[in-house]
Amino acid sequence: MKKVLVLFISLMLFALPMMFLASCTDGDTTDGENSHPDEENPQESSLTEDEVMERLTKFDASPMLEEALISAKDSDMLEIVIEPRNSGFPEISDLGADAEQYTEYQLELYGLYYVEDLLNELAYSSDGEYLAYGEKIYTEGAADGKKWTKELYEEKLRYYGEDFLSEYIVNGVFLKDKAISDYEEALEKKSMISKAMSNITYSVVLAWTSSALELFTSEGYDVVGRIRSLRLTVSRIDFLNMNAEIASDYYFYLDGGIDPDADRPIDD
Repeated sequence: MKKVLVLFISLMLFALPMMFLASCTDGDTTDGENSHPDEENPQESSLTEDEVMERLTKFDASPMLEEALISAKDSDMLEIVIEPRNSGFPEISDLGADAEQYTEYQLELYGLYYVEDLLNELAYSSDGEYLAYGEKIYTEGAADGKKWTKELYEEKLRYYGEDFLSEYIVNGVFLKDKAISDYEEALEKKSMISKAMSNITYSVVLAWTSSALELFTSEGYDVVGRIRSLRLTVSRIDFLNMNAEIASDYYFYLDGGIDPDADRPIDD
């Protein structure tokens, strides 16, 4: 009996540690199976779709960007373009002290477009030659046999205007060289005015870009300044956590080359 008891005690002393180790191993496995990835890798945690949608309400974002934000994980990095919220920026009200000069340029440019069209047609079509005949163009016809109707003649007079025609048809002679010269001058002047207007808006755009770049940089965002936009590299969670007052002032869209100017560095 003693031998049996000794043998039993020996077996138990050997088995108990093994059972304890097995229990520990089973416990570890169970914990691993039941643990959530978010607890092991907090950076993989993702907001629910409803939470993302709620946070998106503070942004003026493109549909494509919204879709990307909904489908991404919190740690996923996105390339986002930031632009002025007003798609017509800059408008006259944004130009400050240069607004009056810009308006004057606009009016002059509209006039030049109109004159350019008239001169182009008068100089490079047969209108000038035939209008020089006056009423004879529909009563007798031109030397080459061309004859207009009275209605066509009067329509041409209304289109060009008698005051305008009086500068290029003098004593029955069409001053074609003058019409061509004035046309080329109008083109050159239009180009100069357009450039002056661009310089005004360009300076305003650069001021906006510099201000926005300074703001987002001060908030700790990775941004690059472009012409009329910023390029933002950011994780989904950091973007969605953006201050609402900042987010509401801009338009955001997924980087896809929508604006060709967005691809040019600010110092180009």
